[in-house]
Amino acid sequence: MILKYFILLHYLLGISNVSVLADDFLCESPRPASIEPCICSFNSTLGTRTLQCDFNFSNEQDVLPTIYNIFGQFNDVNNKLDDLVISFGQNSMANFVFNGKTTGRLQVDRVNIKDFCDDEGRGTEMFTDTAWDKSQASLESIEIIPFCEELLVFAPGFLAGLVNLKKLQLHMYDYDSQPFSEEGFPSLESLDLFGHFSLSSWTSDTFPPMPKLKHLGLYFLQFSSFEYGCFDSFPNLIDFISVGGEIKEVNGDIFPSSIRHITLPVNKITSSNLTGLNPDTVVELQINAITEIKEENFRPFIESILASADGKGVVVLNDNPLVCSCDIKWLITDLNAAHLFPVAECIDGTLLIDVGEEYINQHCPE
Repeated sequence: MILKYFILLHYLLGISNVSVLADDFLCESPRPASIEPCICSFNSTLGTRTLQCDFNFSNEQDVLPTIYNIFGQFNDVNNKLDDLVISFGQNSMANFVFNGKTTGRLQVDRVNIKDFCDDEGRGTEMFTDTAWDKSQASLESIEIIPFCEELLVFAPGFLAGLVNLKKLQLHMYDYDSQPFSEEGFPSLESLDLFGHFSLSSWTSDTFPPMPKLKHLGLYFLQFSSFEYGCFDSFPNLIDFISVGGEIKEVNGDIFPSSIRHITLPVNKITSSNLTGLNPDTVVELQINAITEIKEENFRPFIESILASADGKGVVVLNDNPLVCSCDIKWLITDLNAAHLFPVAECIDGTLLIDVGEEYINQHCPE
C-alpha cells in the first residue's frame, strides 16, 4: 500500500521545487552568509522573494541554536516573502520546530515543507500553534509533503486563523484524530488530503464550511461510501477526486449542482447512478469493478448530454470488467451514444464504440 501511495503521488501531482534561477539575485538582507544553508533570492522578472532552506541534519543533532540564528536574521523590515521552501532531503528533522522563533517570524504567502519524516512522533512539539504568527493574513498556500509513512499530528492552532488561505495540501495527515476547526477556511479554493487510512468515514459533519472551495482531492483514504449531505460544506465545488480508496457505490444526486468533474479511479466501485448530474460533467470511473452499464443508472445522464447543444459530459470506464451484452442495447441502438464512453472496453477486449448496432439487433431481439 505504501509503495502504491508514493507511485501514484508523483503521477498525480507535480511536487514544486524552488531553486535559484538565472534571473534570481541574492537578497541584500539578511546577509547571505548569516542564513546558510538557507538562500534568500529575489526574482527580477516575477518580482518575487523566496527563502529556500535545504537542511541536512543527523538524528542526534541539536539544531535549535542553528535554526533560531537563521530565522533570527529576519525582522519586520526584511521578513516579507512570497515563497518559503523547506526541505530535509529525506534526512532527520532532529529537533527542528515550526514556532514563533522560526517560521513564525516570517510574513509569507506560500509555504512548501517536504522530504521529511517525523519518525520520533514529535508532532505537536514540532508543528506548533505559533508557526505562522506573522502570516495569519498573508498565507495563501501550504503544501506539507513528508517522505515516509508516519501520520502527521499538528498542534490545534497550527492551521487556525488563516483567513486568506486558498490552497492546502497535506500528506499523511491524521484527519480522524485532528479534524479541521469548526471555523473552517473561508477563502480556501483547493484542498488535497493524502493519507494512509486516516479518514475512516465521511458524513455531513466531517468537514467545516468551505464556501469558496472549487477543488477537493482525497487520496488513499478509508471511507467506503458517501452520506447524503457530505458535500454540504462545499456548495461551489467544481472538481472532486478520490483515488485509491474503498468507495463501492456512487450516486449523482449527492453532489452539488456546481460539480463538473468527478474522478474516482482505483476504488472498489460496482454500482454508479449518474442521474441528476449536469450534462457538462466529466465522470471518471476507471480501474474499478463495474460490470454493467445499467440503463436506469446511466440513461438519464446520457440523454441530458445528447439534449444539450454543447454538453461536454463523458463517462470514462476503462479498466472495468464490463460485460457487453443485451443490457447495452439502449446505448447502442436507441441512443447511438457509445461515443460518450470513449475508452470503455468490454471484458472480451472489444471497445464499446466498436460494438455494432447490427450485432445488437441480431442478438438482442425486442
